[in-house]
This record gives sequence, C-alpha cells and structure tokens, in this order.
Amino acid sequence: MKKICHKAKFPVIMTGISLLLLLGTIVVEVTQMVEPYYPLILLVFVPLICFTILTILRTKEKIGIRVTNSMTAIVLGVWVAASVISLPFMVVDMLTSPPTTNPSNYEKLLKVSGYPNYELNSFFPSEIPEGAQNIVLDSSEPFLQGGEIYALKYKMDNNTIQNYINVYTKTAIWLGTQKEAEGKENGLEFQSFSWAGYSDQLPNDFTLYLLRSIKGSDNSWNHGEIGYVAISKQQKEVIFYAEYW
Repeated sequence: MKKICHKAKFPVIMTGISLLLLLGTIVVEVTQMVEPYYPLILLVFVPLICFTILTILRTKEKIGIRVTNSMTAIVLGVWVAASVISLPFMVVDMLTSPPTTNPSNYEKLLKVSGYPNYELNSFFPSEIPEGAQNIVLDSSEPFLQGGEIYALKYKMDNNTIQNYINVYTKTAIWLGTQKEAEGKENGLEFQSFSWAGYSDQLPNDFTLYLLRSIKGSDNSWNHGEIGYVAISKQQKEVIFYAEYW
C-alpha cells in the first residue's frame, strides 16, 4: 500500500476522496430519497473510475509520474467544472421530479418524510394492507409554490372498511360530506380527487373524517394544513390524504 501511495500519490488521494463522496451520495439517496437519482451517482462514479485507472497504470509503471499527475489534474478539473454546471440543474430536477406513484415505494415514502413522528401524515397506515386492490398512490414534495402532498387510495373487504369507520368516527374532529358547509369551512371545498380517478368532488357515498385542519398565518386557506380519511362503504374504498401548502 505504501508503495502504491508513493508511486501514485495524487491519483490515490483523488480516488479516496471520490470514493468517500460516492459512499456519502449513496447513503443520502438511500436514507433521504424515495427513488435513487442516478445522474448524481454517475457524477461521482465516473471520476472515481478514472482516478482508479490512473492509479493502476502508474503503479504498474505504464505511465510516468508527470503524465499521471497531469491526467489526474485534467480529470479533477473536468469533474469540478461538470459539478459546478450540472449540480444546480440536478437539484431543480430532483425537486420538480414527477410524484412518487408506485405503491411499492409507499413505505419508503413514509420513512423519508419522518413517519410516524411527522404529524402531517401520522394517521396513514404504516403499510398497504394485504388484500388491498385498485391501489393508487400520489405525492408531491414542497418546492416554491408547490405544496407537500401524501395521498393513498385502495379497496378493501367490508370488515376492514367497517373497522376504519369505527376508528375514525372516534378520532375525527368533524365528519360529513365534502359539500357540507362545515366541510367547506375546514378547507375541504378546495380538494380535488382527480388523482384518485374522480372529479373535483367525491361521490356522495363518501364520508370524510377530518383529522387535521389548520389555516395559514393569514387565517385563510391560501396556506394551511389538512388531513383526512374518506370512506365509502358502497364502493368499499378508503382514501388517506394529507397536504401542507
């Protein structure tokens, strides 16, 4: 190892740095992102390969020390320039990427948000129950004027639906239909259900169980928080929804 470091000190140092950055990037993506963002990984992985190759070539004395240092400096310069240019675009792309809609990512979506200690979506189920059908997942990360959204819909058997009704009847701060005046006062009139396959209004057979309703600092629904469960015994459907906008 000492011999390698002596012969190829510069590329060895850069190999170590890029390896640490790659590991850090992977850890961040695994723990803080629902889906991996491969361009960011490649931004670190490609220079790592280049530095590793230069280290091997220099160790085997296929290239001289001056050539090694020059090529390492070139790779480093290109890497820094590429990072400066591409990172701002990558950040915007990650923040504006399409919402997570794959039900298989549901548990990861909750984990990244801080569930179950995150009040906004704390009433969501920890996992999609076995036997659930027609599953629809929607989400949105907060960015500029965009709000933070967690939304889940699925069909279940009659017993499970009745259990949900029993639980949320006791915990809801209000329950009724979307069109009722009190529902509108709690921000429900601004809710759209197109993501769940409905129009702006839910069918009348849905009962909404309001669990969280907080107006914005200006005492209006321009900015606020809302969380509720909507259940239809007729269609055997349950909807979990939480939004901060």
